[in-house]
Amino acid sequence: HGTGPESPTPIGRGLCGLHNLGNTCYMNSVLQALSHCQPFSAFFHQGLWRAQVNRCNKGPKGELVDAYGKLVAEMWAPDNPRAVKPARLKAAIASASSMFEGFMQHDAQELLRCFLDGLHEDLNRVTEAVPYEEIKDIDKERVDETADRWWQHFERRNDSHVKDLFAGQLFSKVKCKTCGTESRAFDPVLDLSMPLPPNASAPPTVEDCLSLYTAREDLDEYYCRNCKSHQPSTRKIFIFRNPKLLVIHLKRFKQVGTRRSKVQTDIAFDVDSTLNLRPFIHEDAPFHAPTQYRLVALVHHMGSLNGGHYVANCRHSQTGQWYNFNDANVSKVSAQNLDKSTAYLLFYERLEDDCCKGRSCL
Repeated sequence: HGTGPESPTPIGRGLCGLHNLGNTCYMNSVLQALSHCQPFSAFFHQGLWRAQVNRCNKGPKGELVDAYGKLVAEMWAPDNPRAVKPARLKAAIASASSMFEGFMQHDAQELLRCFLDGLHEDLNRVTEAVPYEEIKDIDKERVDETADRWWQHFERRNDSHVKDLFAGQLFSKVKCKTCGTESRAFDPVLDLSMPLPPNASAPPTVEDCLSLYTAREDLDEYYCRNCKSHQPSTRKIFIFRNPKLLVIHLKRFKQVGTRRSKVQTDIAFDVDSTLNLRPFIHEDAPFHAPTQYRLVALVHHMGSLNGGHYVANCRHSQTGQWYNFNDANVSKVSAQNLDKSTAYLLFYERLEDDCCKGRSCL
């Protein structure tokens, strides 16, 4: 599999392993993936984060970003060691969220969300409490105007480097089947959590997953404000604002009743092509930002629910070479042989307009 080593790797900037502290592969893999999201990582290994720490906000009070900034600086130093122990960061994560105390196995996506939320609070440029204001509906308001009001409402309390890079906006439209009343919501998100298409005759693509995620679905019960009761409805999701760094979570773990299982479906992706979000963005969304993305990192979950292991595959921002990060071990890996049956988290970097010149942008 592509997640395995191919050849020894010399020490270089960003090519630093992370020692497993005891079932911490879920954390190590996410940290390596984030380390190779260049717009995010450079902010830390260049020390730019120091001027933006918010020690008065709710949450970690700066402890999380302190630990992370120092770890990234060590990983990207010219004379970095082959591997380091992320013990201080592990303690800071556990302090920010008690569910990560101790050394039990955890889900990598849950860790990612908790970690980004904590960093966001530590870097939030909003330093004073903002009174809560309910978002009211305005009759006959254009979709883009409503979306802007929701986004401004979000930014009044949330303004950080994490928000600048990872935050996108989803447009959810629910329609009552009984009276036809529509309910609209424009929620901020830091990742997209998508199902894998069932019973596919061929390995689904990331685009297939996005199509399923944004497809219209039937809801048995949804509260209709006009009927003043729960009614059968339909819901459709659109992307309204696409982020600079896009994280896609593939729902490989499902639960039916009390039984949990893992979906082993291969996912088809080509690291040399780009992902185009334009077909999944609402027609009324202003296309101010480019919609082409390049895959820069993956987190893989291998094994079963009870005995799994996480590793990361990352594209080095300076050389374009892909590497396998398996806790303390780092090795080159062929881009053509990346494992498609274990991909769990996919990290994409948005390409600016001039980046697509001379490229085959799909």
